[in-house]
Amino acid sequence: MLKCTKASTFEDEDKNEIITIINEEIGRFNKTLERGLKILEKMDKPTGKQVFDLYQSYGFPKELTEELLREKGFDFDRKQFDLEFEKHRNLSRTSSAGMFKGGLADHSEQTIKYHTATHLLHQALFDIIGNSVRQEGSHITAERLRFDFTSPTKPTEKMIEKVEQIINKKIKNEIPVSYKIIPKGEALKLGAKSFFREKYPDMVKVYFVGDYSKEFCGGPHVRNTKEIGHIDIYKFEKIGSNLYRIYAK
Repeated sequence: MLKCTKASTFEDEDKNEIITIINEEIGRFNKTLERGLKILEKMDKPTGKQVFDLYQSYGFPKELTEELLREKGFDFDRKQFDLEFEKHRNLSRTSSAGMFKGGLADHSEQTIKYHTATHLLHQALFDIIGNSVRQEGSHITAERLRFDFTSPTKPTEKMIEKVEQIINKKIKNEIPVSYKIIPKGEALKLGAKSFFREKYPDMVKVYFVGDYSKEFCGGPHVRNTKEIGHIDIYKFEKIGSNLYRIYAK
């Protein structure tokens, strides 16, 4: 009887967790649809490239776009969509093969902006989720930033929204960004965050976003957070056991 009671308890816990996960996924998908519909409504006759941008940037399904346009009596160039899809895939392969240190695909102005934004994102995750957060890597292009991290507890959609709010507040506050080259031990005492898989020399470069963020980093970065403009977290997903991924642009 005792074993049955425990099994039943575990089953109830599993059901609750599954229901929570499903509801969060539904919520994220609804948010994606809401954003996509607003953008689609502003388009008169979308091109294949515009439909691809909607799909790539916001995860708005191509099939749904087709159906909505068909209802309006419109269509789009599928060959152009496929061409843009292939170009993006080739760019991703090239970027991964020639990645700069720190996960940067290049040193373009937009990539540098997103690079600084990852520092704000990293600290904001600590602020909202706690010190158990650990960076697992990043991939930054001129199109978007991707940030992977581990957390023993699954962040909720509200938590991610708060993270986004913090980032944009820090951007709006026009915080100066600077760096110092100091001994690694001193940097650790200051509480500077580091990527645990990286091997650092005895002297390290630490980037400071005012007194908000301190992080081991080789750069490059913007001089002031106002240069970033605005950050929109458009996708959040679980990619492994306690492993999560954020996309923003």
